[in-house]
Amino acid sequence: MSAQFEEQERYVDMDGRTACVSLEGESWDCLDEIATRCDVALGWLLTHVGGDADGDDLSGLLRVFVLTFYQNRAGLLPTSCHPPSVDNGLP
Repeated sequence: MSAQFEEQERYVDMDGRTACVSLEGESWDCLDEIATRCDVALGWLLTHVGGDADGDDLSGLLRVFVLTFYQNRAGLLPTSCHPPSVDNGLP
């Protein structure tokens, strides 16, 4: 299996709490790109997308966020840096 699809764990500071997040390498690359495009820190992005979620719930939320972000860019959904149903403070 390609390294980009292997699950990787990262410890991320999410508003004062350290969360261990497991995602595929490609998902981490996408989140890094989104944070850069939105001019925010990765920890800030994860905090505002994930809220109080942790573990599998947080990983699932982040995967959906990445998918929605790129669907927006492709013109498949209304344009923004966040899913339409989530008011997470992103620009």
